[in-house]
Amino acid sequence: MSVASREEIARDWLPRYTGMPGEKFAKLVLLTNFDNYLERFAERFKVPVCGKGGPMQAATSGHGITMINFGIGSPNAAVRGEGTGLDYYPIEVPALPSFRLHDFVGHELVRRGQDYRTGVVYTTNHRVWEWDESFRGALLLVSDTPMAPAGIKIRESDREVSRKYLDLHLEIGIATMESLLESEETVKHLRY
Repeated sequence: MSVASREEIARDWLPRYTGMPGEKFAKLVLLTNFDNYLERFAERFKVPVCGKGGPMQAATSGHGITMINFGIGSPNAAVRGEGTGLDYYPIEVPALPSFRLHDFVGHELVRRGQDYRTGVVYTTNHRVWEWDESFRGALLLVSDTPMAPAGIKIRESDREVSRKYLDLHLEIGIATMESLLESEETVKHLRY
C-alpha cells in the first residue's frame, strides 16, 4: 500500500465522514452543527441529505453550495482554547475569519435590518465555564449570552432561538455564499 499524501487523505475524509461522494461537493461549504439547519437547507433546495446515521451529514444545493453538519461545537475562534487547533498552530496564533467573508456577512445582516457585533470569539473545551470566575474574563459572545442570568443556553431557550432565527440564519448564510460565488473574488492569505 502506498503512502497517501496529505491532500489525498483529506479528500478521503469528507466522503468517508459525510457519505457524500467527493465529486458532489460544491465550490463553497457552509458549516453547521445543527441537524435542523441542514434539514431546512435540503428542503429549500429539494436535495437529499447524505450521511444520515453517520458522524456527519451533508447536502449540496445545486447552486454551488454544500452544507455540512459536522456535529460539534463552533470551531471558528479568533482566540482559541478548544485544544484541537494546537496540533496545527501554537495558541499564540489566532484563527482569524476571512475579512472578505466577514464583510459579505455584514452586508447581508444590514440588508435584512439586523444589528450585529464583531470581535473576538473564544471557544473552549472547558464546560460550564460560566461559574468559573477566574476563567470568565472579558468575552464577546456571539449568539449565546451566558453572562446574563437568563442567557445560559438550555434546551428550552435553544428551541426558542431556533424557532425565531433558524430561517434567518440560513438565509443569511446562503445569501453570503451566493454573493461570494457571484463575486468570483480571490483572496490571498498570509501563512504563519
